[in-house]
Amino acid sequence: MHLNEKWKFHPFSKQGKGAQIIFDLTLVDLPVLLIKAIESPNKEDDTKWLTYWVVYGIFSVAEFFSDIFLYWFPLYYAGKCMFLLWCMAPVAWNGSQIIYNRIVRPMFLKHHAAVDSVVNKLSGKALDAAESLTREVLQTLCSSKKFVTTDAGPKPLPNVSSELSVD
Repeated sequence: MHLNEKWKFHPFSKQGKGAQIIFDLTLVDLPVLLIKAIESPNKEDDTKWLTYWVVYGIFSVAEFFSDIFLYWFPLYYAGKCMFLLWCMAPVAWNGSQIIYNRIVRPMFLKHHAAVDSVVNKLSGKALDAAESLTREVLQTLCSSKKFVTTDAGPKPLPNVSSELSVD
């Protein structure tokens, strides 16, 4: 799906082609900046982009739950675009650095033990569920006569030449 089709029904597209072009160029330019950061010998830019993606991920989760309300505000998508540009701007007052250092990091450090505990419990439950499902599928396949053949030898091919002859 092309970006124009995806955003066709959003109010952002009704605010003119200029806003849509800025948004599209931001999405196109971002992978280029990320590749340059990965390929550079300097690891400071890697940390900068990891910080951006942490903030973007938190923003995306918050937006998922609030988008139904925010969608109706005029210039919401233009504001979202400006916010994301601020978060990736190569300046000292970069948005992702400010949000991470003032909000995300302190909250993480305060609650990281509880977060680790929840993640470990969920990982264990997910592994148990996957093992159980795999075991059930294998038992079902093995017990079904449809999938288990009793004949171990190769089956002869049907005589196709007599069926194809034209009389």
